[in-house]
This record gives sequence, structure tokens and C-alpha cells, in this order.
Amino acid sequence: MLLKRGRVLQQTGSSDAGVCAEHADFSPVSVRSGSAASRLGAIPLLRRSRTGGATLAQHRRMPKDLGFNVELPLSFAAAVTRVREALKKEGFGVLTEIDLRAAFREKLGREFRDYVILGACNPPLAFSAISADPSVGLLLPCNVTVEWLADGRTGVRLTDPEALLNTVMLQGAPELTSVAHDARERMARVAASLAKR
Repeated sequence: MLLKRGRVLQQTGSSDAGVCAEHADFSPVSVRSGSAASRLGAIPLLRRSRTGGATLAQHRRMPKDLGFNVELPLSFAAAVTRVREALKKEGFGVLTEIDLRAAFREKLGREFRDYVILGACNPPLAFSAISADPSVGLLLPCNVTVEWLADGRTGVRLTDPEALLNTVMLQGAPELTSVAHDARERMARVAASLAKR
């Protein structure tokens, strides 16, 4: 999905992740070699809106679209707060928070950009999914990543539960399709609400 001037555009199924019906207003994001962003491991998004506001974008290295990507014109800390609030509005609580920057510093002695993984869970949906097939627990909670891209720019990725479910062959549990669809719609609304100015 891509956002243009407050509207969410449906992404095409093309192998070129950045192609959309109105691609003329989108341009590549670059991370200069040797820049602070490059040294801290920033990974560029393929496309972003020229409007300067938040955008939904497709990540350059994602072989299959497993989620929603949003670029926010916010500091890292402000973006984490906004993501938590948006998740809460859709019934998701954050069960876990993994600070990769701190973990890499402690375990590897290496510097990394600000990057957290939030484990989001909607209890009624999780209960329904696990009741239908206990192996779904391997896919829970729904991960949401928040990462520093540049000063005043933060990237957010939200899991698409439907896409994850399609990556595995879960048999004998057709109820999972509706639960995954509901979870996907909620995550899409979270992404769209983040992309609003």
C-alpha cells in the first residue's frame, strides 16, 4: 500500500515493489554510502511521497509483501509513542518490546540505529486463532518494527497476519482465514492512521 496526499493506494502485484497506479509522485529514497544513516545500518525504502508527510511504502529487500510500511515525519521516540497509541485504538496491546540497538551494543559491542520490535497482540483474535490451531502460536504476537531512518524520519513496519498465514500450510482450521483477515484489516487501519498527518 502507498499513501498519496492522505489517500491510501493499493499496491499492484508486480514484482517491482514500488509500482502503483500513480507512481509519478513517488521517488526513490537514498542513503548515501558513508553517511551517518549508512554507518548505523539504515536501509532505504524503495519509494516515498514527495509531499513530506507520512507515507506508506514498500521495502526494497522484502521478497514478498509481509506487511505494511509507513514512513513518519517524526523523531524515533515520538513515532514509538504514536505507534503504541494507534495499535491500542485497534485493540492491540504491546506484550513485548525488543530494543535491538541496546541488544547489539550489549551482546556485540556494536552500534546500530534506533530500532525496536513491538510484539502486538489483540487478545480476542489471538484466542480465536490459537483455539482453531495451536500451531498459530508460532506466528504470534504480531511484530511491529519502528526504526530510525534519518533525523525527523522514522520507518514503521506492521505485520500482515493474512500474508504470514499464507506462508504456512495450516490445514483443518478454516476459521483461521476470518481471524487472519480481521487482524489484517486492523493492521491496515493502524498503518493508515499512522500515515495521516
